[in-house]
Amino acid sequence: MTGGEMRGFFKILLWIFGGFIALCGALLLVAQVFGDRTDPRLYDRARWVAERGAEPPVGRYPMLPEVEKLLRPGMTREEVIDLLGMPDGRSDERFIYDLGVRIIDYDSFFIEFDANGRVTGWRISYG
Repeated sequence: MTGGEMRGFFKILLWIFGGFIALCGALLLVAQVFGDRTDPRLYDRARWVAERGAEPPVGRYPMLPEVEKLLRPGMTREEVIDLLGMPDGRSDERFIYDLGVRIIDYDSFFIEFDANGRVTGWRISYG
């Protein structure tokens, strides 16, 4: 191969490599935008509600960090029900959503309300 042929070969190789890198970048972008929405850590109301009454509920724990991002102090009881569905237990002061067994004890997610029915806070009850 002559020097000119080698330069041409390397130009073609460079174009192929550059195209491959561009294609990989495009695929990563598409995967990021339209990625797997079945990730158990992402909140999915249908999955959360489907766990109601399950023995034991196992799918709520991974979604909890996302749920906590969606809850806001001052939300009404109705807004919480719209977000999470009917609670597994309730009183005037709180909604209780069962989380199931984590390690040893049966855990629950409490959402606390004030006298006006507005969210004041939430916490996990261990055991």
